[in-house]
Amino acid sequence: MTETNIFDEQLVELKTALVNAPISLASFSDSIAKLFNEFQVTGRDAATKDFVEVRDNTRKQAVVYKEKVLPSTETAMKRIATYIEIYIALTFEQWKDSLDPIMKALREAEIVCEFLRDLHKDIITQLEKNKSQATIGVEQLKKMKTQYQQERDKLVIQADEAAASAESAKSWGKNLVPVTFGISALVGSAIADNHETKREQHLCNAAARDENANIAAKAAALTTTDLIPAIESFIKCLEVFLKFVNLSKTKIERMRDEGDNGAQKLFYLTMQKKANDISGLCDNFVSLTDCMRTKMAALPKDPSDKNYVDKWLEEQLKNFQQKSGHMNFMATLHNFLKSVKK
Repeated sequence: MTETNIFDEQLVELKTALVNAPISLASFSDSIAKLFNEFQVTGRDAATKDFVEVRDNTRKQAVVYKEKVLPSTETAMKRIATYIEIYIALTFEQWKDSLDPIMKALREAEIVCEFLRDLHKDIITQLEKNKSQATIGVEQLKKMKTQYQQERDKLVIQADEAAASAESAKSWGKNLVPVTFGISALVGSAIADNHETKREQHLCNAAARDENANIAAKAAALTTTDLIPAIESFIKCLEVFLKFVNLSKTKIERMRDEGDNGAQKLFYLTMQKKANDISGLCDNFVSLTDCMRTKMAALPKDPSDKNYVDKWLEEQLKNFQQKSGHMNFMATLHNFLKSVKK
């Protein structure tokens, strides 16, 4: 396969990733919203207490995502779109005269994409911890559901007994009316009301336990089947973005150094042909992030959130610096984070 064919194939992968990326993030934000809005669970039992803890830990990751990761991803996508739009706005001669600043922008984009990939991987790591706890919780909930069903059956039997006692009390009261001058009817009715109240309580408790177990099981499963796969899918898209930026940088750098006008012209025309489609997909991604932000805005808030988010980002920057070993990378990242929409 020729180098041109490789790059053409990379452009196809880029377009596919730009279609899939917002779908993955939308799935993540939908699942987060569902976790807190639809699946309301009380931690009245050991298993549901475990689930509530998992949900609260997941909320922290969701806050981090909403406050830092999503805005950073949006800004990075805008920068990729700006690079693509160069091929729409500039003539070939203008583009050729701008290779040095274009190279600088691509190097910065490469660093940002690598950093975003690391941020998403850390989100995965934290969710994996929740996944393990959620899996244990699901197993407990399965056992608990069996226990609940047995308790529910007992409560229903008790409710039926209470109903039978109520009828017996009413019958007793009616039978003794002639000799008690109606007093027995009042007493019997009062006893019957008491039994009926107990019956309603038994039935309500049975229904509440059953529903709580069902909701907790569904919500715990959501963490393992929706949240983690959505972020994993988006990381794959980030890998494609990074590969595209890296390949573009390498090709432009070599063409600039070699001064091959023919190769430069071919590359420019190839990019120009695809630019409108790719730019449109980038715009679509950015427009969908507003929807994601709105959905995640309904997350329950906690006074400690800001400290947690700031500490998390500081730790990620420290890890990235140790990994890259280059202070210029950190200057690029700090400038990038300052430009991120709050």
